[in-house]
Amino acid sequence: MCASAWGNVTAACVVSVAAGWNITAVGAVADPLAAHYDASLSAIGLLGSALWSTHALLQAPAGALVDRVGARPVAAGAAGLLLAGNLAALLVEGVAAVALLRLLTGAGCGATMVCASLRVRAAGARGQGAVGGAVSAGGALAVATGPALVDVVGWRAPYVGGVVLAVLALVAALTDRRAGPRPVGGRGRAAAGIGPGRRALLPLGAVLGITIVLSFSLGNWIATILDRVGAFGPVAAGVAGATVLAGSVLTRPLGGVLVTGRPRGFARGLVLGALVAAASGAALLSVASSPELLVVAMVTLGLAAGLPFAAVVDAAARRSPATPGAAVGFVGTTGTLGGLVAIAALGPAVEAGAVREVFAALTVLTLGVAVLFAHTSRTTAR
Repeated sequence: MCASAWGNVTAACVVSVAAGWNITAVGAVADPLAAHYDASLSAIGLLGSALWSTHALLQAPAGALVDRVGARPVAAGAAGLLLAGNLAALLVEGVAAVALLRLLTGAGCGATMVCASLRVRAAGARGQGAVGGAVSAGGALAVATGPALVDVVGWRAPYVGGVVLAVLALVAALTDRRAGPRPVGGRGRAAAGIGPGRRALLPLGAVLGITIVLSFSLGNWIATILDRVGAFGPVAAGVAGATVLAGSVLTRPLGGVLVTGRPRGFARGLVLGALVAAASGAALLSVASSPELLVVAMVTLGLAAGLPFAAVVDAAARRSPATPGAAVGFVGTTGTLGGLVAIAALGPAVEAGAVREVFAALTVLTLGVAVLFAHTSRTTAR
C-alpha cells in the first residue's frame, strides 16, 4: 500500500473512532443517565434508538453525496455534526431534548462511517478492516472508560468524550489533503442509488446487520447487563463488556488481511465460519452463570463478530464500481437498521430481566443469517 493510501487510512481511522464512541457511549452509562434525567432504562434506550435511526437512514444518501462531491468535505461536515450534537447535549435537560440531539449525532455517525469506508478504497479489504477496527475501538473505549469517567464528570461522561473525539475528527478531516477516490459526479445513477444491483447487496446487509447487533447493539448495553446480573461491579462490568467490542477491534482488520488476495470462496467460508462462532458465543451467554464463562463467551462473540466486516464492505464497493458510495451506503443502511431494532428492544428486555432470553434469540437470529448468506452467496457465485 502506498504512502498516500496509508495516510488516507490514518485519517479515516481517526474519524471512525469518534463515530464508534458515540454509538455506544450512552448505553455504557445507562444507569447514571437514567438517574440524572429521572427516566427509565427504556427511555434511555430511546436515546440510542434516536441515534441509530439517523445513523441508519442517512448512510445511503451520504454515500450518494460522496459519489458526487468526494469524501473529504462530507467527512468534515459529519464531524461537525458530532461536535454540535455532543456540545448541545451538555447544555439541555430532559430525555426528549437529548433525543432530538441524538438524531443530529446519529446523522454524523452514519455519514462519517460511509466517508471513511470510501476514503480507504484504494487500500482494499485491508483498509476496510482498519476502518472497521477503528469504529469498534471507539465503541470499546466508551464501554471500557464510560463508567470510570462518570466518577470524574458525572452524567456528562458520554458527551464530554464525544466532544473531545469530535474535535480530533474535525481536525483530521480538514487537514487531510491527500488524494482520495475521485467523485463520480453527475446526477444519473449516483443520485438514483445503485439500481438493479440492490437485491444482490441485501445478503451483505444482513451479515453486516447481525454483526452490528452482536457487537455495537449488544456492546451498547453489555456493561449495564453485567452490572444488573450481579456478575461484576459497575467499573468491572464496563471493562469486561468492552471485550465484546475489543474482539472486533482485532478481527475486523484481521478479516481484511485474511481475504486480501484470496479467492472469493475463501471470503465466503470466512464469513460463514464467523457467524457460526458468533452464534456459539451468544448461546453460551444465554446459559453461563459464572464470571469466567461470561468472559469466555464475550471474547468468543467479540472476536467472531468482527471477521466478516472487511469482506462485506469491500464486496459492496466492488459490486457497484460506478457508484461505490451508494452501494456501501445501502449496505450500511440495511445493516444498521438491524442494530436500530435491537437497541430499541434491549432496553425494555434488560429492565424486564429477560437477559438470557435476549442471548437465546440472538443465537437463533445469527444462525438464520448464516443460512441465508450460504444460500444466496452460492446462488450468486453460479
